[in-house]
Parts: sequence; C-alpha cells; structure tokens
Amino acid sequence: MVVDTALQRFLAPAPAAEGLIRETPDRFSGQMARLEREVAIVAETVALHARYHLTVTAASDIP
Repeated sequence: MVVDTALQRFLAPAPAAEGLIRETPDRFSGQMARLEREVAIVAETVALHARYHLTVTAASDIP
C-alpha cells in the first residue's frame, strides 16, 4: 500500500504553477477572515466579562 501510494505520487503529473499561485492567496484570505472573526468573538467575550465584573463588584471593593 505504501509503495502504491509513493508510485502514484511520483508518477502523477505536477499541478500547474498558475493554479498553485492562485490557490495560495485564496487560502490565505480565507484563513485571515476566520482569524478576524475569532478575534472579534474573543473581544466581545472579554467585553462582556468586564461589563459583568463591573456590574457585580461593589464600588467600595474597588481600590
């Protein structure tokens, strides 16, 4: 099975360079969009935690 897979990869034609060049920025763009979304979610979570903490903390407890 390993030999068959190695032979298939060795004998398969290489993908066109134009396709690889076009695919990489598209993949990078998708990763950046997901990262931006995740950062926004974390920022919102931190803001909600801070708001909750300020709501439940008595004014006399704050130095």
